[in-house]
This record gives sequence, C-alpha cells and structure tokens, in this order.
Amino acid sequence: MTAAFDIAANRRATEALLRAVPPAPGTRARERTLAGRRALAVTAEARASAVRHRAGAGALLWIHGGAYVAGSVDANVGFASHLAAAAGVEVVLASYRLAPEHPFPAGLDDVSAALDALAAERGGPEAVVLGGDSAGAGLALAAMLLHRDTGHALPAGAVLLCPFADLTLTNPSWTAPETDDPVIDRDTFARIVGLYTSGDLVADPYISPARADLHGLPPLLVFASETEALRDDARAIAAAAPDARLVTRAGLTHVWHLQVATLDAARADVARVGTFVSQRLTATAPVR
Repeated sequence: MTAAFDIAANRRATEALLRAVPPAPGTRARERTLAGRRALAVTAEARASAVRHRAGAGALLWIHGGAYVAGSVDANVGFASHLAAAAGVEVVLASYRLAPEHPFPAGLDDVSAALDALAAERGGPEAVVLGGDSAGAGLALAAMLLHRDTGHALPAGAVLLCPFADLTLTNPSWTAPETDDPVIDRDTFARIVGLYTSGDLVADPYISPARADLHGLPPLLVFASETEALRDDARAIAAAAPDARLVTRAGLTHVWHLQVATLDAARADVARVGTFVSQRLTATAPVR
C-alpha cells in the first residue's frame, strides 16, 4: 500500500529549506496587504541608485513555490532580498491560498488579484514584472493567461524559475534516463496534484499552463536544470511563448537559485534575473 502524503511534514520541510537562504546585506522587509491578503515588501540597498531611478516606481511581484501546497511569504524573505538587490527594485511577496484546504482555483484567483492590485498601485501593469519559482512560476504563468483571456493588461515581463506548470505529469523528462532529481519525486507529486485539483481538470490551461496556447504574453525569462524532472515544463513554455529565453544549467537541482549565498551559478543567475527585471521596467517606463 502506498503511504499517505504527509502534508504537515512537507510544509515543515519546505519552510526550513526556504528559510535557510540568508538575506542580502541591507535588507528591509515591511508588512503590507495586497488585494486584501497579507504580503511583504522587500528592499535591499546593494545596487546603485541609478538602477532604481531607471526602473522608476516599478516592482517585482514574486509568487513563492511549494508545489501548490506549501511555502509562505515569510520563508521567502531571504531569497527575495537577493532578487531585490540584483534588480534594484522592491520585491513584493504575495501570499495565496494553499491546497488542499483551498484547491484550484483559489491560489490562481489570489495571484491574479495581486497582479491587478500592484499594477493599479504602481500606475499600470508596465510597472510590474511578475515572477515565481516552481509552483509559483506555474501560478504566475496561469495568471498571465487568465489576464490575457479576460482582457486585463499584462505585466512588463515574467521570470519563471524551474516552473511546475504541467500537472499532467506526462512529460518525458519525468522518466528519462538522464533525469537525476533529488528534489522531485513523481509519486509524491502525483499525490500533490490530487490535492490541488481533480483528475478530470488536470489538463486545464489554467492548471497546466505549459500545455496552453501562450500567444500574446510579454517577454519571459525561463530557467531549468538539464537533469530535473520538470525541465520539459520549461522547454514547452519557451517553445510556445512568442518572446521567451530559456536558460538551462547542467548538473544542478530544481530551483538552484535558492543557493545564491553559496553557489556561483546561483549568484550568476540571480544577477541575470535582476538584469532582466530592470531592463523590462526601464523599457516599459512611461516618458515623463
């Protein structure tokens, strides 16, 4: 008999992993609300003020990972501070409701509302770059599809770190011989998918956006390890989106960016994220 999935243990492990990321020097985090939900605004003073000036009042809206069932804004402050330092802008960590207590579409609704609220606050969607890691990247992509399909304006761009965005779990990378993923186990993820949505909905484009028509989306920066089980999710997104750059790394774990304090490749790729965010906000900033 297959053991039951221990949601409490999974949440504890996810929190511990995320909280292990030490903050960048000069980090500040303040409590706020966004679309009626708790959020954290994170800033770091590590970058020159010229970067912040070029980006104007822009912000990076970050959606945390945790396989749709775990993670929190509090646990992501350390990583968000490195993103803030790299991009030279405020990073807003948005909370969303988690499964199984709140299955699809609760989390997607929360992310969509947060994107609308931050865009209105900053003067328009061109002042926001959306981003997320793992399931957070999947929710970010789904929120952009929802906004496109309902006539809402889209952000200036999006960063997708190792997206978990095809919940059918049918991609070849799950069983390919070169897959060597110590973080992700298919049996565990199959149980998680069952907590997030019913089986007859799993291919819905707002649940598995990597399988969707991605026309009309803004520029995307997508990352994946060449040996992680989710690499085909990232490849499918990069192939389908009209303007997407896929960055792959050999021999690294799922969302290696979290090792920014100790791993050269993570530092380099967080810096790449920062450059992308700054460039997108600068490119779309209104002329004053």
